[in-house]
Amino acid sequence: MSEALKYLEKVLNTVSGEPPAAKRVPPSRAIDRLLVDDDLLVNDNVDVVEEEVRVEQQLPLPSSSARPISSGGRFCPVEFMKKTCIDPNSGELLTREECDRNIKQELRNKKKIDYYHIMAKSQEEHLVDTESQYLLMLSAFHGVMINETMKKPDSRSCNQEADAVGFNIRLAFSADDGSTLPGGRKIRISSFITHNMASFWRKTDMEDAVAKCILQTAEKIAKKDTLFFLYAAPKSKRATTYVSLPDDFFVSFGGIIHAGFGISPEDMTKTIALTRDVLTNYLDRLRSDYKEVNGKDSVKSALPSFRSVLEKDSSFRAEEDTLLGSEHASE
Repeated sequence: MSEALKYLEKVLNTVSGEPPAAKRVPPSRAIDRLLVDDDLLVNDNVDVVEEEVRVEQQLPLPSSSARPISSGGRFCPVEFMKKTCIDPNSGELLTREECDRNIKQELRNKKKIDYYHIMAKSQEEHLVDTESQYLLMLSAFHGVMINETMKKPDSRSCNQEADAVGFNIRLAFSADDGSTLPGGRKIRISSFITHNMASFWRKTDMEDAVAKCILQTAEKIAKKDTLFFLYAAPKSKRATTYVSLPDDFFVSFGGIIHAGFGISPEDMTKTIALTRDVLTNYLDRLRSDYKEVNGKDSVKSALPSFRSVLEKDSSFRAEEDTLLGSEHASE
């Protein structure tokens, strides 16, 4: 350890050691879980439903007492469409809105399609070798294929949930070429991001998710870097009271955020600006908490010593180990 670092640590120890972590601020608003509407299956069945309507227009409808709407845990297509789309008194086709409402009501209980009922209908003697038989067989095939898709998880709902969470830690880590802190100490920002943290960052509100990412990552870094409360995230080139974080820190942080969330490179300027805003607010709170624990003059006492060491050797921390999050400290 360099003499400069020993000197700085001696000064910091006089003001009661490491800064506490900033008080956590509740998220600006709760993130609602995505809900998959019960009527998603209706969209899957649109083609089959329309096909069946056309078939039934060519064929005489069975009597209402022929079969129930479902049997053996499967929907009977003809009876289903008759109940949901045909007026029981006049026998006329209902409006689209009425059909949609009735279909949604009946599909509350998900069931497979009874394709065999359609095939049995296609084998009636007066339908053999006719266009109607062909259409009925095609409708039965559609029923089989829809039944197969129902065996698998709804890929749309899975994709929606994955897209909503949206932060890819592997890509974020790959995009992290490393950056530095004041004094030249290397840091790998992405190593402070955990899977548990990222699970709360939803792309449904991208700006809110990015802000949470910046804040929670900074909180973890502050717990590992005893000098973090003396840093600044300047929004201009003008001199600051505290020691400015280097530009490569913000560029690296922005690249990690863009890779993790899949944000367009065109928005990098906006992301870096948001990073500076969030860090500025966080550092102010961190210093306030530090003063509460160590005394109102504790920050003022430590800052001149830090600046003095930097003036003597701006890279006095360069030989220290790269700063890593706890989960990656052994790498």
